[in-house]
Amino acid sequence: MHCHRNCKNTSERIEKYKLREEGVTADTWDREKAGYEVRR
Repeated sequence: MHCHRNCKNTSERIEKYKLREEGVTADTWDREKAGYEVRR
């Protein structure tokens, strides 16, 4: 996960609530649109 908008705390952990608050933007990567499939 690439976080470019200051979404890490002082211990370098990603603060997921900040990502959720931001929501889907024009910069959000869509794995389905990119054709990427997850194999389970």
